[in-house]
Amino acid sequence: DVIVRPSSKGSDHLTATWKVTDDIYQHIDVREEGKENVFSLGQSLWIGNDEFEDLDEIIARHITPMAIYVRDLLNYKYYRDTDGGSKEKAEEIIKAEKQKNPNKIHYILSVSKTYPGRFLLSYLPRNKFRHEYVTVTPDGYRFRHQTFDSVNSLLKWFKEHFRDPIPVDTPKSTPKVGGMSSRTPYGSTPKFSDINSETIESVAKNMPPHMLNSLSAAAHRTPHYSFTPLEYGSSNFVTTSLTTRTNKNFNLVDLMMGEP
Repeated sequence: DVIVRPSSKGSDHLTATWKVTDDIYQHIDVREEGKENVFSLGQSLWIGNDEFEDLDEIIARHITPMAIYVRDLLNYKYYRDTDGGSKEKAEEIIKAEKQKNPNKIHYILSVSKTYPGRFLLSYLPRNKFRHEYVTVTPDGYRFRHQTFDSVNSLLKWFKEHFRDPIPVDTPKSTPKVGGMSSRTPYGSTPKFSDINSETIESVAKNMPPHMLNSLSAAAHRTPHYSFTPLEYGSSNFVTTSLTTRTNKNFNLVDLMMGEP
């Protein structure tokens, strides 16, 4: 099932929400272009880089294929209910299967509630559990940067390559805010020394004295932040607070200070 409704992103956006399975819904952003007015539908509709003529085409070409791929996973013989993709629950199920047949490498698939449109692939190659995500797309199943058009082809490849190192996702290109990236590359922090003197002087003109004192003190110490390694499939990346601050002076100071 799918519904299309206005989006909080603005009058030129719609949200297509479709039911993945019970209590799990995926929200898809639809961008409108060529609108005559705020009450009309755009002449062209976009999901990412894909263009559609109308809502019916979005349902037929984008959502229905994903629903079919999801149905095939839900009906797969090793699909299990893990309370919305709980890794602990998945491990309990695999442990029970391992006790019944200790000579087999067991694996299960389960739907994720945290990441709608993704399925958790859990397996026990030796003594340590591994969990990876399979993403459902209109073109098939995306797994380890590859796309498969059927469950069988996906799992056949998985069985042949599960011993390979798990690749790490890298951030996609990020939007710019005021000419600066709104995302800090993972594992790195801007250095105070990277900011030239002209920039500092420009900011200092409109900066309160107490902030100048804090900034001066910060220049003489190296900030340290403890980062947690990203798990494969996670969409959470270290970001700066540039997108949440409205004051330009504060934005630049955040960048100088290397605020995570």
